[in-house]
Amino acid sequence: MTRRRLEFIRWTLAGLSFLIAVAGVQLGAKGGWAVLWLFGFIATAFPASMLSLHLHPPKIFKFLERPKR
Repeated sequence: MTRRRLEFIRWTLAGLSFLIAVAGVQLGAKGGWAVLWLFGFIATAFPASMLSLHLHPPKIFKFLERPKR
């Protein structure tokens, strides 16, 4: 996949997770519905964060790699 497509997927998932979080709070979900809202949030936020780390790795990872010989 191209980097542009991965960025699009990342931002789409991040937007969906934000909307799910806001909707869950605004609707005042309780009980089983709250669990479903939480599952939806986790199911969209986790892949977005993993794509974010894949596309923009933290600089500390450079120092953890073995030196090239």
